[in-house]
Amino acid sequence: MPTPPNQFLSPQLIGTDSEPASTEYQFLEAWLASLPRSLGSPGYSPAPSIQPRDTQQFLSVQPFLSTRLFLDQSAPALIMTPESLRLPVDSLSVYSEQPFGMAPEQCPSKPASSNNNGEKRHRLTTAEKRQLYQWLVKHIDNPYPSETDRTKLNLNISKQKFKWWFSNHRHRSLRITTVNGRKRFEPRLQFYKACLRLNVHIDWDIPQDIKAKLKSL
Repeated sequence: MPTPPNQFLSPQLIGTDSEPASTEYQFLEAWLASLPRSLGSPGYSPAPSIQPRDTQQFLSVQPFLSTRLFLDQSAPALIMTPESLRLPVDSLSVYSEQPFGMAPEQCPSKPASSNNNGEKRHRLTTAEKRQLYQWLVKHIDNPYPSETDRTKLNLNISKQKFKWWFSNHRHRSLRITTVNGRKRFEPRLQFYKACLRLNVHIDWDIPQDIKAKLKSL
């Protein structure tokens, strides 16, 4: 950039007091106008004055939804409150349990509790447990009930649950021993405790060590 000549500079820029300060911008404008076009500036022009705006209009809080933009002038204003956004608990529970894309009236009702076969779960009562333990006591040497035995017991449980009960108690409550090559089931302490709790009569000889443990209960 070329150095501005002294005759185009104001007296304040060159350090003299020979010219008044009012001619400073006139010299500067003349020097800027003499610059070559390659500098990318078409010439100097004073910046327009920016009038200060009223800052109160920017500080004022406007409503989130204005009735002048979205609603008619005669319509009431829409007020967004936490109460208006909260749905009833009943409606939330209905829509949370239905499949996607189905109305509440089209949603199939689910059973309260069921197994994989669609049957309702049944908890054994004390009377039903007593019948099962009584059968197990009488057939302690061969605790494998047949279909005829299940029919005679006449319990309100499924066939699968009936098999599971005996399968579990054969492993949990009985001890398998072999006498002369023959498998024998001997009751454990937990099995005796269950029989005593349910008032099931035990019609075989109880070993002495188990009798001592039962007396200490």
